[in-house]
Amino acid sequence: MDSKKLDKIVQSFICFSIFILWYFISYVALFLNNYKELYQSGYLISFMSFALWLPLSFIAIRKYSTHYNDIKIGGIDTQSTLFFITFILILRVISAFYDKPEAWIESITTYSNLSFFLFSICVCFLAPIYEEIVFRGFLLNAFLLWGPKAKICGIVLTSILFSLMHTQYSSPTTFIELFTFSVILCYARIYKNGLLLPMLLHFIFNSFATLLFILNR
Repeated sequence: MDSKKLDKIVQSFICFSIFILWYFISYVALFLNNYKELYQSGYLISFMSFALWLPLSFIAIRKYSTHYNDIKIGGIDTQSTLFFITFILILRVISAFYDKPEAWIESITTYSNLSFFLFSICVCFLAPIYEEIVFRGFLLNAFLLWGPKAKICGIVLTSILFSLMHTQYSSPTTFIELFTFSVILCYARIYKNGLLLPMLLHFIFNSFATLLFILNR
């Protein structure tokens, strides 16, 4: 086995391992004495975002970047941003005809003002950062290292896992929407060779959903 292939295997293993670590660290919440109260009050996502998910993502990408340079922040431009926003808007319009009520969405109405504020900060600003680092950064990158055929497999697998890991939802149409949204983000990451554009698109998508919820609250 030549050294280049071995290096790609090591890189892929590191990328996938970081995703696995990020996934299993989510179960830390189950060991909290007041887990049920945090979950019902809406503070659990805020705690996990500020204390675990975001710090782990930053530490992982910083350590990885000291050895490899294939996960970049990239850049954005008006034309490509509007191009991908168009697809997101189309997705939202289509989904509006098929969306079904989610029990988890209904439970957000019971959050206190402070809890909802922190929740909104996490959903709109923090989640687009750490989810893009983990999914379109590390997980997708484990496949991008291996060429065009592996790229397609990576986009599909990344999008399946992205949708399935949003366990707060139960409707099949929601999972289809999340899968499609992830595919758009994957192509945005590949097109601009960086994470900044998918982060921006993720922010727009989540902020729009949060705004609609506030207006209908």
